[in-house]
Amino acid sequence: MEQKPLSPKYDVVFKNIFSEKRIAVLKDFLQAVLDLPEDAYEDIQVMDPHLLRKQKKDKPGIPDLRISLRGGKKVDVEIQVEPQPSIW
Repeated sequence: MEQKPLSPKYDVVFKNIFSEKRIAVLKDFLQAVLDLPEDAYEDIQVMDPHLLRKQKKDKPGIPDLRISLRGGKKVDVEIQVEPQPSIW
């Protein structure tokens, strides 16, 4: 039985592709989509993706990836299958 490849649109697949285990792929992805100097990517760390709530009533946020770059810059990565007006 032939197996179809899993879509990177699934959270678990996306997180596996762009993980610390595949730091070179993650670095290439970030360089392709972000306008940051190349030296910012020399020290990439995948962080705990759970965002803290600012108020009790806030919904907890969990982006697909949370990354720390050189110089302390933080990047939250969230894949969207459909356009989200609140993001654009």
